[in-house]
Amino acid sequence: MSIKRMSTESDEVFERCVDRLYGVLADPSTLGAAVAQAAALFQASTANYIQTDEFGDVAALASHGHDESTLLAFVGHYQAFDPAKRPIIASRVGEWFANDDEFDPDRTSQREYVNDFALRAGMRWFRGGKVYEGRTGSAIFSVQRPQDAPPFDSSTQTLYERLRPHFGRVARLSSELRGTVPGLLGSAELFESLTAGALVVDQRQKVLRANRSALALLCDSGALRIRNDHLYASPADLDAVLSRIIRDATGPLRQARVLTLNPEEALTRRIQLRVVPVHRAPSHFNGVRDDVALLLVTKGFSAPATVDLRQLFGLSSAEAELVALLASGFSPAAAADKRGVALATVRAQLKSIYFKMGANSMAQLLTMASAQSAFRFDGDKRS
Repeated sequence: MSIKRMSTESDEVFERCVDRLYGVLADPSTLGAAVAQAAALFQASTANYIQTDEFGDVAALASHGHDESTLLAFVGHYQAFDPAKRPIIASRVGEWFANDDEFDPDRTSQREYVNDFALRAGMRWFRGGKVYEGRTGSAIFSVQRPQDAPPFDSSTQTLYERLRPHFGRVARLSSELRGTVPGLLGSAELFESLTAGALVVDQRQKVLRANRSALALLCDSGALRIRNDHLYASPADLDAVLSRIIRDATGPLRQARVLTLNPEEALTRRIQLRVVPVHRAPSHFNGVRDDVALLLVTKGFSAPATVDLRQLFGLSSAEAELVALLASGFSPAAAADKRGVALATVRAQLKSIYFKMGANSMAQLLTMASAQSAFRFDGDKRS
């Protein structure tokens, strides 16, 4: 096989991995698949992706190659570290961990961690790095190989440096959206002003709060209902799925999920249920504990709000308007006609938009732009 063909195939694998990463913004339940694809890219047997909140505690965790008991053991060890010494807190964004002694039981500086977790999980060779750090938390991606595998070489750092900006953007967007949740729970006005239906439920599916939009959408869906202050789905197999994804969101791994109701309907009639884990809910919110989830119910397609596009990506008003039109189904030419500008102007703005958002394709751009549409508000209630 020629070097040129090998390089082309490698680039295609890389782009598929990046596309899978951005797909997480539309469906958080695909995060595990994205981590698995990234692990394959590094030829790693196992991989982890961790997001923390602003206090350094685990807010989300996805893994490839580890069973749930191993992940729970990892979270326990990680949370037991002094926060200032946790790798995700102490490291710098872009720093690539390349210390082969760290998982060597005879040389490690964290012997208990290595003996109780790493060796038990069959890990010997380790590479990783912080991909994001912001006011709402941090994120780290790491890959591992077992003792009988060759150690990672220097090419992994080059690959990490290519992949890190994409991991970072996904982490930033999901972290910013997750950071919106405590404010929603702490403000009855904000909660009610969400254009999406919003419910807060505990792990037993008891509804602690629901806004008017949620009540209307539940009536319209036919598949969801509130009975005796608890949320149910019908038929029974759908209720079992709902129970499982709420348990996933309120459990120690805090996994976000998306459930589409009546998928056989036209796009405008479909009901989507996005389940968002709530970490460190405000204590004054009706006695809510950490083990709750925010359920966002939307019907059909919701175009992104231009104010959010400006804030999240630093777009100008004209660029944000163009992205909103494209996300609503307009072609570049149709968007130019709609706005009364030349197609050349739209193409120039698109070039700037791609640069600011860090997208490599229209599909990535639209996925990133649409990720926050469930968090739209009536009026400007956040200022």
